Amino acid sequence: MRHRITPKEYNRILEGLQPIIVSLNSLSAWVDRENAFEMDTTLSAGCKDATFVQGGENVVVIASYRCRVRKGRKVILKIDATYRVEFSSEEPFSDEFFDTYKESSLQLLLWPFFRELVYDITSKMYIPPLVLPFQIVYQPPKE
Repeated sequence: MRHRITPKEYNRILEGLQPIIVSLNSLSAWVDRENAFEMDTTLSAGCKDATFVQGGENVVVIASYRCRVRKGRKVILKIDATYRVEFSSEEPFSDEFFDTYKESSLQLLLWPFFRELVYDITSKMYIPPLVLPFQIVYQPPKE
């Protein structure tokens, strides 16, 4: 079992971390047109997974997001997106740092990208644009 990083250690590493580029790695979207305009639906959306790779002074983070809209038990909208973020870092990431980072700072960075993507994709699907909530909790949404 890993130890939790202290807030002081976390902030020290975070101060030396700068995003270089955020890019969309993959995207998949599907809609059930027959049920897409239903009103009685449930929404789940969130970060499904996040990993990092240390490479010299740079760190690459891959984070996958998922959005599902259901009518009862039936999925009527699926959107999956994976982002790649490259950072310059003054010191190496540790697993303990990343455990905290992926639950907080990474979500603050990437959630707005995913919210905008979901809105844009649903409007291009010619269904009412879907607006996701402002806040996210790092919790993989149910399939």
